Amino acid sequence: MAQVISTAGLALMLAGFCGEWIAHGNPALPGPPAVSWSDPALLAASPFLLCMSAGILLFALLPALRVLLALLDYVGRRDWRNALIALIVLVELALSTQTHRI
Repeated sequence: MAQVISTAGLALMLAGFCGEWIAHGNPALPGPPAVSWSDPALLAASPFLLCMSAGILLFALLPALRVLLALLDYVGRRDWRNALIALIVLVELALSTQTHRI
């Protein structure tokens, strides 16, 4: 499962990078500004940039998905000690990725 997600993430990033390069020349310089998911400017962003962002998002979610799958496996095997540890790690991952507005 992890290999499928990693391959999909890499394919999305590569497709987005190549699409930006073909459409706009060098995609690295100067680079588009970062926008929030709630910003209406996101709808106007390049589809290639969104594709690249989706690949990066898949890579970012991969550790949480691995911990979630381990948690489900431990619960299925009734290994409560490891299930509790996996749940604590999953909660820690969720809490560490929260964003706060200034």
